[in-house]
Amino acid sequence: MRTEAHTRLERPGIDIDALGRDFVTYQAIRSYLKNDREARYDPTPADRVETVERTIRRLQARTRSVTEHSLDQLQDTGRLELGSFRLFVEIDVLCEDCGAQFGVVELLERGGCACGRKE
Repeated sequence: MRTEAHTRLERPGIDIDALGRDFVTYQAIRSYLKNDREARYDPTPADRVETVERTIRRLQARTRSVTEHSLDQLQDTGRLELGSFRLFVEIDVLCEDCGAQFGVVELLERGGCACGRKE
């Protein structure tokens, strides 16, 4: 992935070495804000649900991207026979107490299932 990103950035003439020198990690910024500036972040419960939802959506998108790319490569190299295809990446949650089933994002948006039991 790093090599692919490097190649993509080089093509339009971006100076990769300069970019690397200017790059700052998330952890470096977090440490600076926390230790040097004494900043605190106390997310509200709603923020946490939104964060989880964004994370799950990103994971689904990444899973879709990797799978599609891999299938395309296998097709292109003759290692897989497959016509036009559509890929479905779904994550469902089944509440074993009330029997309700939801897509995970729908469940998060609803704030829970019908039985009202939240763990």
